[in-house]
Amino acid sequence: MMKDFFIAHNRNPNFTGRDQILNDLQTALDSKKSVVLVGPDGSGKTQIADEYARVHVTDYDIRCWIRA
Repeated sequence: MMKDFFIAHNRNPNFTGRDQILNDLQTALDSKKSVVLVGPDGSGKTQIADEYARVHVTDYDIRCWIRA
């Protein structure tokens, strides 16, 4: 049961075209694999993580967003 969920920034209304990456991310996480999003600055890593977290918020018992 979800009590609270908070991400420090607003959802990107222009997020689009990353369905395969999101599906691959879900497959990896469902199989209990570790996942690291890598790429150059501005490639959308944070947006992918943000969108996945928002769409799948009820799929997990523990959620945390760490700024690094």
